Amino acid sequence: MSESLIGNREILILDTNVLIQDPFFFEKLHNKAIVIPFVVIAELDKIKYAPGEKGKNARTASSLIDKYRKLGDLVIGVKTQNDSILLYSSNMLEDKTTALIKLSSPSDEQIIKVALYFARTYKNVVKLISYDVNVKIQASGLGLDVADYDLSNNHELLHDLVYGELPQITYREIDPRLKDYIYSIKNKLHVFPFADMSKDLDIKEVYPNQCFVLRAGQYLIPMVYDLEKEGFIHIPYINYEKGASKESKEMFRPKNIEQLFAYHFLKDPNCLVVSIGGGPGTGKNFVSLMAGFEQLNRTTDGRMIDVSDEEGALLYEQLLVYRPNVEIGEPMGYLPGDIVDKFSPFTRPIEDNLKALSKLQNSFLRDFKDEKNILAALMAGGYLSIEPVNFIQGRTIWGRYILVDEFQNLKPEDTEIVVTRPGERSKLIINGDLFQVYNEKLDIRHNGFSHYVKIMAGMPGFAHVTLKTPERSLISKMYMDAKQKQNSLSQT
Repeated sequence: MSESLIGNREILILDTNVLIQDPFFFEKLHNKAIVIPFVVIAELDKIKYAPGEKGKNARTASSLIDKYRKLGDLVIGVKTQNDSILLYSSNMLEDKTTALIKLSSPSDEQIIKVALYFARTYKNVVKLISYDVNVKIQASGLGLDVADYDLSNNHELLHDLVYGELPQITYREIDPRLKDYIYSIKNKLHVFPFADMSKDLDIKEVYPNQCFVLRAGQYLIPMVYDLEKEGFIHIPYINYEKGASKESKEMFRPKNIEQLFAYHFLKDPNCLVVSIGGGPGTGKNFVSLMAGFEQLNRTTDGRMIDVSDEEGALLYEQLLVYRPNVEIGEPMGYLPGDIVDKFSPFTRPIEDNLKALSKLQNSFLRDFKDEKNILAALMAGGYLSIEPVNFIQGRTIWGRYILVDEFQNLKPEDTEIVVTRPGERSKLIINGDLFQVYNEKLDIRHNGFSHYVKIMAGMPGFAHVTLKTPERSLISKMYMDAKQKQNSLSQT
């Protein structure tokens, strides 16, 4: 093996389970020497016919490794797209030390032996990356440097894994003349044809409802690709955080670009299903509830109005909210009262958002701002219904704005029961925070939210937005910033 290709790069030995979790993992590492032990290929071969995502990821990992095999000699090393070196190795350390390795899987023992070989042969930093606790314990006990594979801290990697074909918002630098042309169009329904824009944006393919932000100096121009119109729609954006007038009569003032896109899709009648992901305090429920109440077809005094507004958008008869009754920490045990009383603790997040919405200028809920129990008042008036998600089974729901919150706490196999309930003239919104999976049978990747978004990726009538910036308070932002910083340090 040629040491010159490795150079002074950090050497990472990958366990099979890392590639099963993320088959693209080694393509995302920059300036590393990534070693695939020979036994990993054998394990991928055994797993490739496994049902579901596990088998799919095994096949994907094998295909990617084979792609690099065709580009050069993996025993010597082949450069990846991020200036790393990918290596295949059958070299193992066999001595008195390795005789101490005792694990139930011979494959795990061999992976540790490969890591020990590189640690003894090279002066570089050598790390074994594994998802297996016992492999990490034994490797560490033998003097190896072990890197925990912790997906929960890696926001960028998590997005790639969960949302698959749905990339994050695409940013493009544009010529100022194109910016001037876009702003010269006063008709907000104007369509900028894909054929005309593709060259300026340097794109060849686009998926339905893909989000773009065009940058020209200090200007940010949000645009969404409309499949039916075969072009881009400009969504005007005023950043109210940077000195713009706050005297606007508009009720909603998005605090960031992601919220703007989410709000657009929530009010777009052609988007029948909208998924919104994001961490704590990013505004998933706030934006979803606000858009829902704005589209109810009745006024606060109970009068019915037309079934569409002045722009032809559908209006809904009622806002339905479903939440799973998953507890944090130790179970509370028996709760007294009827179903409303028992489910009451799980409705508090919705009630908090309703109170905040009632205080907004020109809010639909402004007449309820003095209600001590705003949730009960809205339910009594027929504007809102909130129930455990268990109660949705068997229903056919017409003409409703349906919000299913905490979708990450549903099992993947239960999602079909939920998402097939909407009938004609209904809209479905699912919200999920993959860093708050509290169902002990699920994890950050195996849950209803990531499962459903992967299935729906790229479908016409479906839109997804990930909210990134915590807007709840400085406290929540401090925590998310600290978590991101921790992740950055672990990746260096």
